[in-house]
Amino acid sequence: MQSPEGVGRRMRAVRQRFGLSQRQLAKRSGVSNATISMIEKGSLSPTVATLFKLLSAVPVSITEFWEDDYQAPARVFYRFEDLTRIQGNKITSWRVGKGTPDDSMTFEYERYEPGMDGGEVHIDQDHEIVGFIIEGALDLTVGEERRVLKAGDAYRFNGRIPHRLRVHGRAPVITISCSVPPVF
Repeated sequence: MQSPEGVGRRMRAVRQRFGLSQRQLAKRSGVSNATISMIEKGSLSPTVATLFKLLSAVPVSITEFWEDDYQAPARVFYRFEDLTRIQGNKITSWRVGKGTPDDSMTFEYERYEPGMDGGEVHIDQDHEIVGFIIEGALDLTVGEERRVLKAGDAYRFNGRIPHRLRVHGRAPVITISCSVPPVF
């Protein structure tokens, strides 16, 4: 029999493999967010009924849950509400597949609010950043180059090069971007 801490670690791993927040799992399973939090911290041992509810919210059987070498199958489809929402100052992004077994990239739908200026960014790791402007105008500086990109334009650069993103104008900017490997 596993300790409550062991069950909690296993439950967290299952939830994260499917890219779900505790709130998303709570909504899908009907188990409260507070209960999920206590289970994952090891301060509450779930009843069999609660465990069944949680596992029915993701495609994992009770037998698979207890297997030592359990690996969640790769997820293929995501509804908007399944995406991991990340809220920042004048930036909101929705990440596809965060916490999946193959975290080889970050793929996001992003919304930058008017007035957003990300400041200069320099990351000490080689990685490719690629994106498309869907709506609005983005002022992008990469090294010594600067361009205002509009809907339909795209960018690709090594994130090690100092770069800066700013909203150009008074309309929000919508982008789709990918970073390989993920750095955020």
